[in-house]
Amino acid sequence: DFLYCGEWDTRKTNQTLFLVKGGKVVWTYEIPIKDGNGNLSEFSDMHRLSNGDIVFAYKTGWRKINAAGKTLYDYQCPRGTNGWTECHSAQPIGMDKVLFMQNGTPARLVLFDINTGKVQMEHEMRTKEPVDQKSVHGQFRNVRITNSGTYLIPHMNLGKVIEYDRDWKEVWSCDAPSVWHAA
Repeated sequence: DFLYCGEWDTRKTNQTLFLVKGGKVVWTYEIPIKDGNGNLSEFSDMHRLSNGDIVFAYKTGWRKINAAGKTLYDYQCPRGTNGWTECHSAQPIGMDKVLFMQNGTPARLVLFDINTGKVQMEHEMRTKEPVDQKSVHGQFRNVRITNSGTYLIPHMNLGKVIEYDRDWKEVWSCDAPSVWHAA
């Protein structure tokens, strides 16, 4: 059983997420290809929780929905000082928190508590210089907090995976051109 989606199919007005069980599509969920601001959206990072809820990033934000497709929380990326920010990474932490990367000028890693609606941690992330609005899309994908509490960050535009401790000291790194995901 798994979740599946294509990415950025501009032939269609909606993007579709599929839940497959026993080799058959049993449920679908759609988002429009353009958000309310006219920005292109696309499914990105996605996770199904043990209770059936789904957390996914969709380029212009991230959302938590229940098994019926009802929106439980919807975070929409804000307009930054130099243009729109983007979100290609949303990792659920337990049932009520989400770790997400907001690509932008500057890029920020955020731990957000859905129940309180408050940011629990925020850290500005290093990106390739010079940073301009055209570089925002290629900054980060699929960031993770590990079981030991370190941050595993695929720096797409640096061509590296870097693991940071809780004090943001580099623990480990490796070259990884065009890195999309690290686990």
